[in-house]
This record gives sequence, C-alpha cells and structure tokens, in this order.
Amino acid sequence: MIILTAGHTGATSGAQCTATHFDEGAENIWLRNRIAEILTNKYNLVVLIDNDHASLSLVTKQINENATTEDIVIDLHFNAHTNPNARGTEAIVSDDATTLELRFASRLAHTSADALNIPLRSIKSETQTPNHRLAMLHLTPQSIILEICFCTSPQDVEAYRQHRENLAETLAKNIAELITP
Repeated sequence: MIILTAGHTGATSGAQCTATHFDEGAENIWLRNRIAEILTNKYNLVVLIDNDHASLSLVTKQINENATTEDIVIDLHFNAHTNPNARGTEAIVSDDATTLELRFASRLAHTSADALNIPLRSIKSETQTPNHRLAMLHLTPQSIILEICFCTSPQDVEAYRQHRENLAETLAKNIAELITP
C-alpha cells in the first residue's frame, strides 16, 4: 500500500515564503491529492492519505497502527533556505534505509528534478539534515521524505508552477512502476 502524506499540518503550515508567494502546506496538500488521484484512477492502486489537520504525532501513530512493513510512506515537502539561490530536489532516508527506500528516494528525486528541469541535489540520510532525526523516517512501514524544490528560490517556484501537473503525473507513474514492477 502507498501512503502519501502532505508534510506539516495543513495550509499555512510549513515554510511560508513571501518573496515567492509560496505556502508549503497548501502545495503539499495539492500535490499529495493530485498524485493520489492519479494513482487511484489511472493505475488502480490503493492509496492512503493523511489528515490535513492532524498533528505529526497523531499521523505517525495512525500510520504505525494501520500499516505494515511492506507499505511505503512518501512524505512530501518543499525545502526552504535563507539563500534564495539554493535550488533543487532532494530526498531524505533514515540512516539504516532499506533497498526499497533507497530505490524510491533515488527514483522520485530524479523524477522531480527532471520534471521541473531543476538540479538534483542528493539523497541524504537524516543525520545529514539540520534536525538529525525525523519522525516520518521511523515508522512501521518503509518511508522517505521528498523535498520537491526550494520554495524560497524564484527559479524553482516558477518551474514548479509551470510544471506541477506534469510533476504529479510523472511521480505517480514512477510510484506505480516501483510498486508493480
């Protein structure tokens, strides 16, 4: 089963960038819902999504209670930085990532960078992030965090806005291929 989560807890949560007029929470929700719709309608896959207003602790508790180690969580986010020139896509995995998690992280990060024509930054382990430990990477199912682009980069935001439908389509296609090889 595929579990898609919109990082943070609803619109106006997560990074807010006034320079690019970008609301990370709202875009996480849009992208999650669009990918879920495509996976369900086009690929006939079962997709669970998180509650937009549930706390992180409630979301992780519900996932742990209802998912198995065979499932995969894809937690969608947009990166932010004080430097508006920071650009690109990256994925984050736990320090002891499984082969499946690494395969998903690599494929979806490459897919995002290609669909938006922005740089591919890296696949990072969580200890390489400022927080060093991320709750979404310590669930019963396997999980990755996908940082689509930098919402503080005017170039990344413009690319995302121009190509977000194509991004949703190509992410859904690649997720379906990874689930049903």
